[in-house]
Amino acid sequence: LGGKNGFVGLNGQRSGLPVMTSAPTIVFGADVHHAAPNSTQPSYAAIVASLDKTCTKFHTVVNRQGSRNETLSELEASVTECLLEFEKENGTLPSQIFFLRDGVAHNQFGTSRDGGLGPVQQEIQQLLNACSKVCTGVAPKLVYVVVQKKTRCRLAFSRNGSSDIDNVPPGTIVDSNITEASAYDFYMVPHCSIMKGTCQPSHFHVVYDDLKLSPDDLQAFMYQL
Repeated sequence: LGGKNGFVGLNGQRSGLPVMTSAPTIVFGADVHHAAPNSTQPSYAAIVASLDKTCTKFHTVVNRQGSRNETLSELEASVTECLLEFEKENGTLPSQIFFLRDGVAHNQFGTSRDGGLGPVQQEIQQLLNACSKVCTGVAPKLVYVVVQKKTRCRLAFSRNGSSDIDNVPPGTIVDSNITEASAYDFYMVPHCSIMKGTCQPSHFHVVYDDLKLSPDDLQAFMYQL
């Protein structure tokens, strides 16, 4: 209906987040839905893309694809459509792209068994192809992040060294000791624990990054989103 129920900003302001106001920025979220186990029904890939700096307008693309196929097979066309919608809304193309991908396992990050591009690398190539097709000048900077919500990691702390254990507050980030030695990853607790038990952090893997934000700035941006 054209209304706005919520704005992304700092300290109650409606001006947007610093990363999104410093340059034209589009944020993608993507996932693939599969039918029940052993089903041969097709899978559906869904993509949403922000169209403004306060994240109140989004463009959505849903594609049907092969059963149990985790790779976003029509990603290049979908991203091209979203970039053109962003240009229509803002009068300019984005110079920064953040692509947040859900539902990808570790073994899909690198190359495939035959030495070709694995699922994540295929998607990154499709993103770069879409940018080359639409952005005739300087290509936008791309940050591709895999977000794994189902992890075995749990974070807690003791108050004043006592035996009482409590959940860590939302926004807590761990980027050392329990992270991977040869990769760019971190754990973050994105929200309060709403049920009994230990809160479950999400595992963020920065697979591709030519924007080169500092780790602190990128982690803060992920939490603010």
